[in-house]
Amino acid sequence: MNQSEVIALLGKPDTAYVWPGEPAAQVLEYAMGFGAPDAARVFLEHDTVTGVTYNQ
Repeated sequence: MNQSEVIALLGKPDTAYVWPGEPAAQVLEYAMGFGAPDAARVFLEHDTVTGVTYNQ
């Protein structure tokens, strides 16, 4: 799965982290819940999903 497919599935991320010198985002973060610190993070390397975490 790549970044475009993640965005098509989950929508536009609330925050995207891009490391200096990299052409695309490495972490897409989605806020979950209402006022809660819950967040889903999708990790990418070379535009391929390498992991997903969910903090609640």
